[in-house]
Amino acid sequence: QMLDASGHILPEFKQELQYLKPYDEDGGFPYGLSPHALGYNYYKRAQVLHNAPYNQEHLQLSGNVMDTRPPVCLKVWAEELWGRGRLRELEALGYQSNLNADRLDLELIDASASPDRKVVNPEALKEAFFCYDRATRLAGDAIVEYDRRFSTGYSFNLDNYAIHKATLHALTSMVQADSHYLKAISSVTADRTGQLKAARDSYQTTMNEWYTIIFKYWVEDRVVLETYPRGPLNKQLNKATIQNADPRIFPALYENVLRHTIGRKYPDGHPAEDLHVTERDEYKLYIDRAAQRMHEIDKALSGGANSVR
Repeated sequence: QMLDASGHILPEFKQELQYLKPYDEDGGFPYGLSPHALGYNYYKRAQVLHNAPYNQEHLQLSGNVMDTRPPVCLKVWAEELWGRGRLRELEALGYQSNLNADRLDLELIDASASPDRKVVNPEALKEAFFCYDRATRLAGDAIVEYDRRFSTGYSFNLDNYAIHKATLHALTSMVQADSHYLKAISSVTADRTGQLKAARDSYQTTMNEWYTIIFKYWVEDRVVLETYPRGPLNKQLNKATIQNADPRIFPALYENVLRHTIGRKYPDGHPAEDLHVTERDEYKLYIDRAAQRMHEIDKALSGGANSVR
């Protein structure tokens, strides 16, 4: 047992878990200590010992690999809390949920929940807020760790970690949007309209971010040439510059990318493999959730839900 009854690290473990101190001081671990939290603590310690002034060498891992483990652990920890927050949100709003379900299977279950839906489990709601808030912090800390890594001159797998950073930004916008939406539903603040507007802005942001990730990393080069529009100064946009496009074109561009990807055939007539379908389908789930929530918000703000209280 590493935590006391209030969810804080016991005194005898504070030195051992020194890199979890910021989180212990920021609300502690009221719902338990994640294995990913422990992994981050020990990988961070190993990273510190590897770097100057200690300059110790790990017996099994290279310095290049060692330096990536803290941000990766923070990212996975944030994703774990994102998924746990989803489960608690469903419980709070009275939806059936499966504790063993993959997070992807949970994204659309309550996406169309009205802002007037009743909270049936306040304790689950409280935990959902905690999960979304902690996930936001962890994502931000992971981004700082990745930036520190990039600044040290390591160039190994830069594209991989650039995707990690982009995903963390999109994750942050998503859980912040969900937190605002739940605050509007639960009336934990008097400014319900303000919470709905903040949720809508964050859902729009996360949609744009997920679309941008798809267009930068998960579209085949030949399809890029066939579908990406021209941007500023009439220059053809590509994977490196697609973020400069007007995000209002993203839904139509996505559909155009699919038309040029699905059903393609090799010259010999065999179906061409869709290399990035798994990644696109995952991110499109997040986009669809955000779009459904925005639709519900627009109805509420225009008086089409039961009106905003």
